[in-house]
Amino acid sequence: MKYEIFLSQIRECVQKKAGEEVQIRIAHIVKNNMQSKDGMTILRRGETTSPAIYLDSYYEAFCRGVSLDEIALEILDSCEENRRNPCFDIEFYKDYAKVKPRLICKLVNYDKNREMLKKMPFRRFLDLAVIYGYLLEEEAFRDAVIFVKNQHREIWGVQEEELYRTAMENTPKLMPSQLLDLQTLLAGIEGRESLGIDETSGAPRIYVLSNCQKYLGASAILYPAALKDIAEQIGEEYFVLPSSVHECMILPDSQVLSPWTLQEIVREINESYVQPEDVLGESIYQYAGDGRLKIVLQG
Repeated sequence: MKYEIFLSQIRECVQKKAGEEVQIRIAHIVKNNMQSKDGMTILRRGETTSPAIYLDSYYEAFCRGVSLDEIALEILDSCEENRRNPCFDIEFYKDYAKVKPRLICKLVNYDKNREMLKKMPFRRFLDLAVIYGYLLEEEAFRDAVIFVKNQHREIWGVQEEELYRTAMENTPKLMPSQLLDLQTLLAGIEGRESLGIDETSGAPRIYVLSNCQKYLGASAILYPAALKDIAEQIGEEYFVLPSSVHECMILPDSQVLSPWTLQEIVREINESYVQPEDVLGESIYQYAGDGRLKIVLQG
């Protein structure tokens, strides 16, 4: 069965099981870097919003032989579980005073997200864009973010300048930056002790800048204090490679042959190791002193 037919039939099946008083919608949701998914919302009488249940994994299950009836029941169960969780009581989101303490920044690629950015308050940063979101604190949804749309800002009656100022205060506190040498990071993933950096081996010193959560960690390049600390820690100026929205790579100036070589590295990482929705860009940045970056090679 083709995907489009599946969408139509699963909607009809869920509608039949939920009853005519329940409104079933399927929306094509554009995410970061123009990646998109189809999400189903299930609205009871009097409800105006509901978390979207993405359907791509259900289509894969259907292709493996799971019946439409089984999938429809699983979707309805998931919807009920969402309703029981208080984090989806979005009435709080109408009150800026409740959102403000956990408002954070995320960096995205500006050119790849022009359409998405039309619907969101944002600010340009180099060739990137800063957007804003509410960082959920519930244990079951740790690190999930509800991103701010234009209609939210209008309901709150605040300007983008206020969102930026608040998010720039909150993000370094809620998501503190973390700089690790690549060897230490890989050792942690592999469950062994780091051997340390061998300064005499001739291998380049490579660091990874993220945050303690390792989620949306590329935003750490927005922290002037973090950029200054890196220069002090490695003892020289450095290049920044945007390896994903979750982290950036840091290479000392003395270790680099050319920005063009670095750009090829970034392109290889994006093509081979990063999910399309997590790609940040291909530009190469350099520390310009005083907590600032500059573009040395446009992506």
